[in-house]
Amino acid sequence: MSEAAVAMESFEQIHKVFSSEGDYDAMIQNLEATCTALQEIAGSGTEDEKRRAQAALVAYGRSLQLIREIGEQMAKE
Repeated sequence: MSEAAVAMESFEQIHKVFSSEGDYDAMIQNLEATCTALQEIAGSGTEDEKRRAQAALVAYGRSLQLIREIGEQMAKE
């Protein structure tokens, strides 16, 4: 078992996403929808809302990138 597979076993919720129990595509769609909503707020909210939305968008974007990379690695195994 690879290091990635061992690490995934340590995080049950994340592991479920990449196993037959989870719905990887639905999670990706949910994250993308959240990013879209945050982009709208970042473009049209108050200055405080824009700042918070931009910070959240960075975090969600990084999470989305990480989940995609993990998915690609798991698909290779």
